[in-house]
Amino acid sequence: MRRKYEKLAQEIVKKVGGKENIISLRHCVTRLRFQLKDVEKADTKGLEATDGVITVVQALSEYMVVIGQHVGEVYKEVCIQAGLDTAKENTCEKPEKKSGLETALLTVMAGIGPTLYLLGASGMIKGILAVCVMLGLSADTTVYTVMYALGDGLLYFLPLVLGYNLAKYCKIEPFVGVWLAAAMCYPKIQGLEISILGMNNTVHYTSTFLPIIFSVLIASLIYRFLEKRMSETRKNLVIPLLTLLVAFPFGILVAGPFGNWMAEWLHRGIMALCGFSPVLMGVLIGGLWQVLVSVGIHGIITVLAFADVLAGNSSPLLALSYSASFAVSGVAFAVFMRSRNSGEKQTAKAGAVSAIMGATEPAMYALIKPDKKRFALCCAGGALGGATAGFFGISMHAYAGMGITGLFGFFQTGDVKLVGVLLMAVLPFGFTWLIEMLLYRQEKAVESEEIIVMPVNGSVEQLENAEDTVFASKALGDGVLLHSDDGKVYAPCDGIIQTVFPTKHAIGIESTDGSEILIHMGNNTVALNGKYFTVHVKEKDEVKAGQILAEFDKKEIEAQGYNCEIPMVVTNMEMYEMSGEPTYRNYKKGEEIFRLKKKTNV
Repeated sequence: MRRKYEKLAQEIVKKVGGKENIISLRHCVTRLRFQLKDVEKADTKGLEATDGVITVVQALSEYMVVIGQHVGEVYKEVCIQAGLDTAKENTCEKPEKKSGLETALLTVMAGIGPTLYLLGASGMIKGILAVCVMLGLSADTTVYTVMYALGDGLLYFLPLVLGYNLAKYCKIEPFVGVWLAAAMCYPKIQGLEISILGMNNTVHYTSTFLPIIFSVLIASLIYRFLEKRMSETRKNLVIPLLTLLVAFPFGILVAGPFGNWMAEWLHRGIMALCGFSPVLMGVLIGGLWQVLVSVGIHGIITVLAFADVLAGNSSPLLALSYSASFAVSGVAFAVFMRSRNSGEKQTAKAGAVSAIMGATEPAMYALIKPDKKRFALCCAGGALGGATAGFFGISMHAYAGMGITGLFGFFQTGDVKLVGVLLMAVLPFGFTWLIEMLLYRQEKAVESEEIIVMPVNGSVEQLENAEDTVFASKALGDGVLLHSDDGKVYAPCDGIIQTVFPTKHAIGIESTDGSEILIHMGNNTVALNGKYFTVHVKEKDEVKAGQILAEFDKKEIEAQGYNCEIPMVVTNMEMYEMSGEPTYRNYKKGEEIFRLKKKTNV
């Protein structure tokens, strides 16, 4: 059985130039991040036209394929197709040399990227506890203490997680990074006074970020140095031992204090920058955020903000950029409400939900970026939200994701600016929604053209490939051959149900524009006499595009030896012609597959 993202992964590997063109691959929250040997070999336009790919962005020496929130599942499948091991850092050979800034950004993101969702969940728990304290729960109760341990545990032992991720990124045994971090977080050395060159330092490495990064980088140099000079039989035991005997003392005596010192000065710099004019900084960062995301360099600000908040500080940077997703969601929701195009409505609905959860790429690339006015509106909404955050002096105390879940990251016991936090989300959403509702203009379809949308989740191929020769010969009309992934069939247009066959395997619908469409579920399935079929409509029912019409048990029908292909034909095709050839690929239900244009001589 084909895996869910197998075909998409095959297309991605093929269109980035094949597995032999891949130097390395990793992923962040929404993007596959490739380093390619030759970018010219990649079929960027082909990738952008691939179902399941939102767009392609090139920045910071990376070829980024934007997937969306299910990127983790696609990443695993791409690794299978490209012959990469997901348990190791996916690097096929030495990449091209990068600048110091690129190296620093990629290193930090390699440490925190795979753990962002877990960090977001951790921040949500702490935020919910803060709200509970606001509502009267005592912080001294057993329930609070136990749940706080769950919320804070990942952050407290964060160096162990970073140690694993960074060691994998540096192409050494990941558990060497874990061991090094565990030793640096060992309880008995926390608070230990160490004197180096006359300077006194106090060991404190739990809930820290930069010390383990510097320590693992040093450990990786030692590890690789030894790896080149030792035989295979000694590697597994001797190399980790010698590496840690050198890296651990260096970590607690040099790298650790230096990392804590850098974190302190980074925090002071951020606070000074944001404190100079909080409202102005909010306008700049919030207003330009989607511009930075579009070109793929928002990671510069993100890395600084993460480094600050994961070091245990409250970050104004994350607060100033936070509202941008609500601005995007407001525009997408307005398009969903105003559009009469079922395909556009489906895209807008998915984009609005995704943006409200913090992932703006689906709406940005499908609806907003192609329209300069909408893009400017989103920037204005982000600026309004950023200015609100600056005006109220809001900081994110714990990373809880972006979008609506991120609200919990602004709640901290004793410091809850509830009005400001809510306005930071509501104002940009309401502003962009209202303006888009007022300015929206329905795209004018070509006169006498009717849009037919995908009635199943699955694929489309040429009607000539139908097993039933009557449909393949187009004797009943022209159309397409469909394959459903889940056995559910939806209306391909607005109209009235004209026919529901007694055996439930076929439905006829007359669209509001006059086309007569027959949807035939399976080949020779009339012999089943309705078994395994469920119909949700009856004759003369009015239906809307995307409304459920019927379901069939694909597994059982195929077990009986029947083909579950679905010919969909326009039976009064003599009155129409197809406006352009359908694209034969995978679709989601509700996406446009072709248009019908009335013949002028009819």
